Amino acid sequence: MATGTARARLMLLPRLTANSLASPLSFPGERLYPMRERDFRLGHLPFLTRTRPALPPHDPETVMATAEALFGCEGEFFTVPGSFPEVPDHLIFSDTTYAVLRTPSAVTDETWYTVRDVDGHRQILGEPGPRKIDTVRSALSQLAKLRMEHVARVTRNRVDLLGLPPVPAVRLGHDELTPARVLHVRCGCDRVPGLSAHYENLEEAADRLNGFEAISICPTSFSPAATLGF
Repeated sequence: MATGTARARLMLLPRLTANSLASPLSFPGERLYPMRERDFRLGHLPFLTRTRPALPPHDPETVMATAEALFGCEGEFFTVPGSFPEVPDHLIFSDTTYAVLRTPSAVTDETWYTVRDVDGHRQILGEPGPRKIDTVRSALSQLAKLRMEHVARVTRNRVDLLGLPPVPAVRLGHDELTPARVLHVRCGCDRVPGLSAHYENLEEAADRLNGFEAISICPTSFSPAATLGF
């Protein structure tokens, strides 16, 4: 049975409902649930927090964990997963945090919203505007475009310059239910659960992994016996 303290803590957790996912630009509390790639694919907007997420207590930047401290104006933060928008798993980006700021319009006295990068050069992402929801959507649209252009560039370089297949032939993942390692060899999996490494051929994989002991093969891979020579 939960103690009184435990019950009180549970009451503070925001409930994930269809409505909360559809309208996350509100503050029922600091959200503890990161947005997932499928949430973005469904057109949901990211959850906003008043303080910059993912800063450990000992981080010196923790003292600048609010938009006012970082940018000198009111604002909130949101984090975009590195897999957005359906980036191939061998090219996934790091999760990235952005701030949506309340800023005065350059033309009128209206309050406008601007999205800026937090972890990099604090550049503006997307088009500033008078509606927060439209500004965030514009930023996500530009981010998706920039990321997919990078993916296309890397893929072209692999094929045209290096003579490699678009996707590494061998990918190493981890079973979602057990700590077992799973080797994916030219398989049909779009995403490898728990991807931890990828290799261009089995020889490279065997050298890095010291053989294939305690590693299972993805069922949709080419026959392991047939792939040992490539």
